[in-house]
This record gives sequence, C-alpha cells and structure tokens, in this order.
Amino acid sequence: MIKIVKKLIVQYSKFFTMTLLLTTTSAYASDNYYFTSTLQNLNSSYDIASAKESLNGQGVLLSINYLEQWGISAGFNHTAVNFRSEATDVSQKEWFASLHTTFFKNSPGGQVTGQLNFYQIDNNDPTGNSDNVQTIGIQVSHLNADSSLYLGSGLSQSSYPQDLEVWQWTPTIGFSLPLAAQWLRLRGYLIKPNKAYLAQSSPLTFALDSQWTYWFNPHETLFSPTYIQLAALLGKRIYTVDNDAYTVYNHTALQTGGMTLTLAWQLTENTLLLINGGQSNYTEETQTDSQTSDATSHHLYLSLSKSW
Repeated sequence: MIKIVKKLIVQYSKFFTMTLLLTTTSAYASDNYYFTSTLQNLNSSYDIASAKESLNGQGVLLSINYLEQWGISAGFNHTAVNFRSEATDVSQKEWFASLHTTFFKNSPGGQVTGQLNFYQIDNNDPTGNSDNVQTIGIQVSHLNADSSLYLGSGLSQSSYPQDLEVWQWTPTIGFSLPLAAQWLRLRGYLIKPNKAYLAQSSPLTFALDSQWTYWFNPHETLFSPTYIQLAALLGKRIYTVDNDAYTVYNHTALQTGGMTLTLAWQLTENTLLLINGGQSNYTEETQTDSQTSDATSHHLYLSLSKSW
C-alpha cells in the first residue's frame, strides 16, 4: 500500500510541475503578477515539567502569484530551542517550498486547487533523531462557486534518521455559518509512524483541529481587527506537518491538546499584521533516559506581510 501511495505522489508531482510550467509559459507576457513577503517571529516558554526552557524562531517567506491561477512560495526558518541544561541546546534550520495551481476557475461547480510542498530540516540535535528530515506532501481541495463550502485532503510523508517514516493524512472541511462573515474549519490529523518505539509507542495518532473565524466590518472601530480567529485541538498528534504554518514538528513531543487566538489587522491595502498566542499541552521524552512527562507551553507569534 505504501509503495502505491509513494508512486502516486511521484506521478502527481510530475503532473503538477508540468502543469505549472505550461501555465507559466502562457502567462509570462501578462502583468497580472503579485508578490508577497512575510517576516515572522515566534517565542515560546515551557513550564518546569518540561526539559525545554524556551524556543525562539525567526523566518521569512516570499511568494509570487499569477492572478488566482498559480503560485510559488519559498522560505526559511531558524529556531533555537533552549533546554534547562545548556549542553543540549538545539539550533535548527528549515527550508521549504510550495507550489499550487487552480483548475476550473470560475466554473459553475467551483474551483479545484492542487498543492505540492517540500521541507528540509537540519539541526545539531545531540541524539541525531530530529536532524536531516525531509518531507514531501500533496493536497487537493475544492471550493464551491459561492465560496460557502471547502473540501480538502492532504497526504504527506516525512523521512527521519533510523529509517523512521511518518505518514500523515489531513481531511478538511470548511463552511460559512448562517450569520454573516463567519467561517468554521474542521481538520483531522491521522498520523502513522512506521516505528512506534521512536514515536512514544504510538503506532497511530488522531487529532481534530477546529478553527472559527469572524471578519469585522471595515473600520468598525479605530483599532478593530480585520478578523479574529479561535482554534482548539483535541486528541493526540506527533511529528505533525502543518502546511498552513509551513512547519514540520520534527521532535518526539506528543501534542495532547491546545488553544490559540489570532488577531489580524489590515494596516494598509497591502500590509497585514498578525498576532497569534496560545497554549499547547504535550507529553515529551527526555533526551537522556526516554522518560516521559506532561508539560505545557505558551507562545506568541507575530508576522508582518507586504504585497505589491
């Protein structure tokens, strides 16, 4: 079964890349391109039950899009994980790239979008278990004609040291709520490592991420945000691939829940400020004796995006 899925990923990648190249060639003469650059910063702190003390990360994301037909994104993140023992601090670099293209744009049945993602992670983890990680993923989604219903399905495969392979399936549904300017998204994470002893003895994990978004009226108040977003995670997940945040959680912490709040402000027509804060619950292993403990982290994330 795994060999068949791998073959499908390779075939889809070739088809997707060829489609994108053909679209790019035919569209090159047009001026309908737009670019986006994003700077981001993440700070996390952990309670005394965790071997970690803090996490600090910075990143940059660059995107180019042609109308709503296709787009390419690439970026880099650097993360420093500080442990309570200075000898175990980890410095990590992550490179990522994403390509997407949209089919059947403006058709009566809605539009279909295909996305292909790549990640490469390198760090100085003294155990070597989270270093030299590669991830490839595909996602196909459908948005109906009046943008009231979204259906998506994603599949990713991550390769780790010790021949650990992690497969993740993410079915998604999103829909507008009866009251105006509200949206609810539900996403499942079904994650299967091929070696449970390298994943806290978890041969299979499942989590449900629910996300509610409300858009405010423009200039409703002087400091009114453009939108507010509340999210909650139920269940368990490990070695998660988050294609919204362009992040692979490549350490052995088993996430057991969490909540986040996001506020976004459209500062100008082309500038967006986003602030996200929240709490996550984990069961994590120590780096020395593989003992587990329950821990909690709090984070604050800021990003500033500029389009032109």
